[in-house]
Amino acid sequence: MATPLLVDLILEIAARSDPATLVRCAAACKDLRRHIADPGFRRRLRLRRSDDRFVPSLLRGHLVVGNSGVHDELRFFDTTSPYATKLLSAAACFPRGPDSEPLPVGELLASRDGILLVRTADDLRVCSHTAGRSQAIAIPHPPEPNSDAHYVLLGGGGGIDRPFRVLKVRLVLDQSGNVSGLRITVFLSEQNKWGTCSTKVPAPGIHGRSRSSRLTNPLVVGDDAVHWLCLTDTASYILTLHAVGAAAQVTSTRLPARIYGACREAQLHHMVLASMSPGGRPVVLVADSDRISMWAQHEHSARWKERPETVVDKEAVERYTQTGGLMGRWIGVPQLEWFAERSGVVLFRFISFGGWFWLDLRSMEVVRWFHPGFSWIPTSISFPCEIDLASWAPTFRKSL
Repeated sequence: MATPLLVDLILEIAARSDPATLVRCAAACKDLRRHIADPGFRRRLRLRRSDDRFVPSLLRGHLVVGNSGVHDELRFFDTTSPYATKLLSAAACFPRGPDSEPLPVGELLASRDGILLVRTADDLRVCSHTAGRSQAIAIPHPPEPNSDAHYVLLGGGGGIDRPFRVLKVRLVLDQSGNVSGLRITVFLSEQNKWGTCSTKVPAPGIHGRSRSSRLTNPLVVGDDAVHWLCLTDTASYILTLHAVGAAAQVTSTRLPARIYGACREAQLHHMVLASMSPGGRPVVLVADSDRISMWAQHEHSARWKERPETVVDKEAVERYTQTGGLMGRWIGVPQLEWFAERSGVVLFRFISFGGWFWLDLRSMEVVRWFHPGFSWIPTSISFPCEIDLASWAPTFRKSL
């Protein structure tokens, strides 16, 4: 048996390794597995991100806003158990406000690495539903229209005690409706304030009038690149915001005409940007009445492939639900809600019966199906609840 000093040294190394190394360490012997299974070990974890692997268990659930017929309600689908799903109200999943009363969440704005940005009746707050804490942040001044604004969280991995940034981003159109750039306002948690003014960053190389004043949900790569899919009446583009701050830049990548042809037939909520590995190149997912397809680049070049790959089709989804009635049928075109970049999961849903599906991009299979019942109708507002690797630990039984 190893000496206590050697075991402690191995555990210290394992706590600062990556997920695969930690699991291998736990499999090495019963003594190490017993220590890693101890809940106290989680406080020591400072795992590094794996460069090429998603960790599905980082996705702990998702938040959805819906209507019960009386007023809008926020619910949390808690999936921390691998076999069961708990449906929680906002009061049960959010930390209480400063007055110890339930936090009156009015609007969900952004979610990343275990923290959420929400709007209440009085302020903006960042919340950690896992740590049970929230913190008010300043409201941007002067206030700008929020209906077409995107909020993006950067940094803060592991909790709201770590430095983070909030970006408020709007698509800028000229008088003719052409896309001219992005308008960005930045909040820095270390200074607890927003920038004194918003910055317009030009987006060169975009042609045509915008089909929408909004963009698709953002794909964040690391903490210094944010991607959006932008559609005009003549082409489709990936807009990328680089080096957020004083030296911020926006580049545009025009997608091939064959991809624009697929996007032209779809609505904005039938498309989403994703990646096939953490920090990998963006891929474009497009849904139609028969399947969800993926357009990707070749592995060793920037050239886009000639044909899309089918990720999941109508038959596979209906086979997964294993029901013969309306609840198990693919009706219409699924909405692609979001891509969770740490776990590699895409959420999609059908308006016809209100359920959600989790699609694992690694296996290209549906891995979960949720249905809230017809007494509560979901809207299109939904966010993933992922945790950072610093907060994650695999589950082992000490006796194994």
